[in-house]
Amino acid sequence: MGNVWSQSEDFFGPQPHVGPLNLLHTVGLGIRWFSPIGPLRFEWGFPLTRLSGDAPFLLDLAIGACF
Repeated sequence: MGNVWSQSEDFFGPQPHVGPLNLLHTVGLGIRWFSPIGPLRFEWGFPLTRLSGDAPFLLDLAIGACF
């Protein structure tokens, strides 16, 4: 859960279709593989609280060192 506000926005102000405290909800899963070319990461995210313009899912691919 989370959200981002600008300084001009009211943290507790009403926003349509957003959960308690104006937090957005998502779920996701990921796969990490230490391949011969280096660490690979595949992450999928699915918004449970979708706003207008939100994609039905987000895919993130990364190659490189793990922190």
